[in-house]
Amino acid sequence: MADNTPITSVLLFREPADGTGRLLFGDAGGGSEVIPSAHVAIDAPLSGIDGQIVMRVALRMQIDAPLAELDADVHLRWDANVSRGAWVPVAQHWQEADAVNAAGQGSWQDAAKTSTATAARWQQGVALQATSRQHWQASAALRAALQQAWQAADCSGAAARQYWQSTDQLRCSTQQHWQDASHACGAVDAKWQEALRLRSAVQQHYQEAVGVRSFLASRYSDGSPVWRRLQQHWQEAMRPPPGKASPVLPPIKEPCYDPATLATLVFDERWAGDGKLVFVCYRKGDEPEPGETIVIPVKRTYIVLNSIALRRVSDGAVIAAAAFSMSLDASSWTWSWQATIQGKDLGLIASDDGEPVQIRAIVNNVPYTLLAERWTRERSFGSDRINVSGRGLSALLDAPFAPSLNHTVPGVMTAHQLMQQVLTINGVPLDWVVDWGLTDWQIPAGVWSLQGSYMAALTDIATAAGGYVQPHNTDRVLRILPRYPQQPWLWGTLTPDIQLPSHAVEVEGTEWVQNPAYNLIYVGDESTGFSGEVVRGGTPGDFDAPMVTHPLITDIEAARQRGIAELSAAGKSETVTLSLQVLPQTGLIVPGKTVRYVDRQGARLGIARSVAVSWDGKAKLRQSIALEVPEVTA
Repeated sequence: MADNTPITSVLLFREPADGTGRLLFGDAGGGSEVIPSAHVAIDAPLSGIDGQIVMRVALRMQIDAPLAELDADVHLRWDANVSRGAWVPVAQHWQEADAVNAAGQGSWQDAAKTSTATAARWQQGVALQATSRQHWQASAALRAALQQAWQAADCSGAAARQYWQSTDQLRCSTQQHWQDASHACGAVDAKWQEALRLRSAVQQHYQEAVGVRSFLASRYSDGSPVWRRLQQHWQEAMRPPPGKASPVLPPIKEPCYDPATLATLVFDERWAGDGKLVFVCYRKGDEPEPGETIVIPVKRTYIVLNSIALRRVSDGAVIAAAAFSMSLDASSWTWSWQATIQGKDLGLIASDDGEPVQIRAIVNNVPYTLLAERWTRERSFGSDRINVSGRGLSALLDAPFAPSLNHTVPGVMTAHQLMQQVLTINGVPLDWVVDWGLTDWQIPAGVWSLQGSYMAALTDIATAAGGYVQPHNTDRVLRILPRYPQQPWLWGTLTPDIQLPSHAVEVEGTEWVQNPAYNLIYVGDESTGFSGEVVRGGTPGDFDAPMVTHPLITDIEAARQRGIAELSAAGKSETVTLSLQVLPQTGLIVPGKTVRYVDRQGARLGIARSVAVSWDGKAKLRQSIALEVPEVTA
């Protein structure tokens, strides 16, 4: 362009649109051709305009001069920032404005300074001199209030109420959530606050304290102290008084398996053919040698890390228990147990096929297989509990899980063979094993018959010779044990299984029992006419006990064992009840174990008749055993 005269007309195009999106502009002056008008319209959101417009100016220049006299000096200048002034007001959208002196309301307008009051949202500020109550606020300084949308302002001197504002300094109290502040001079009521020092006591669990000098029952407050007793767990207390005391250190357990000293692996269950191997943690010295006594030493402190776990045998699902107990005595052939679990775990103990759900209870790393037979549900506000109970695995051989059958002696066999005969169905053995611990004897054919379950027949056979049935912890094994492993008057030569000092016992109770002092008994079988006389050694045999008869007492060995069991219970004895921890060396002291109990009165040798274990759902695990101590074992 030759001059700076503003052009008031619209843009002129040199040629019409060719469909390619390119626009060719022309010039209205200088003798050039008039370019037809063209309009460009852009309709898009303000924040989403993205594109490119290429504008070109085409001029036809013709120079007519002799070639030899050609001499020209051409200067071209393009001003991309040319401004075309608007002589008349134009009302349009998306207009760039210079300055607005009067207050105006517009959309998407960039303004410089406005002297009128503004009320804006999402505004960045610097400092607030006046009190403000705000949430997530970021302000600079607003001098006036202007109501508009998305406006960027410089300064405002008046107070503004807005949202999402970030502040530098708050000189007055603020109530807000999740705010990062530098200094707060007033009281702040916040949740989930991390503090450096708490001057008032806080009632909580698992708190590591330095010094607790006040006892205030409050939660996250800076109020005045209220002097109360503070109860908490695992708290560091006062320093011990003057004196000498050795620190109590927990025992360090050896690893389960030491490859350098142990060449074999100990399994918990038999191979099932599914490729899964169930190991048991075995440490050297856990099991004594046969005939060796487990001696519990005298200590000032006995530390045991108790653990109780309940799992479903089928899939290993964990059953969370709030309490657990189980018991066994010499007159029972299975464990009895009960537990309290959560209501949501009902599906873990309920069975759909009529068979009881098998549960594996692990008491201080020793497993026990139990059956969930009965349960009751208790619901109240905020509580849903289930009390489940049942028996051990050997309950599968009794009603209601086993049928009632007619058991007989089909031919001449021993008592051990007769038990194996009972554990069959139509001549096919069941998957149960009899661990025979009595002296075997011979039984003629047809001398015994009984109608009942498998377990009813097994207990009748064992009782005939003064024995009893004890279940295995996890396997389908039944132990047949004598009621007295040795005559009490000969216990001086008996090696006890466990030696237990009174220091390891928490509660002790003694009951004296006086029975007739029999020293002679006759036992036999009325059907065959067999009869045996059993006399206590070292006595004249002048105090007869009532005669005992049983169809299976058909041999001198059966008569001798039954007679020893009857005479051993005669006379004066003590029943000593002990409550102690489930020590790793002893585990649960089951019936049949002989225990030498040592206290200030001396040593007393007895045989365990019952055991009951209880767990309170936290850390306390205790077993209570009852020992039968005859008077002759001084």
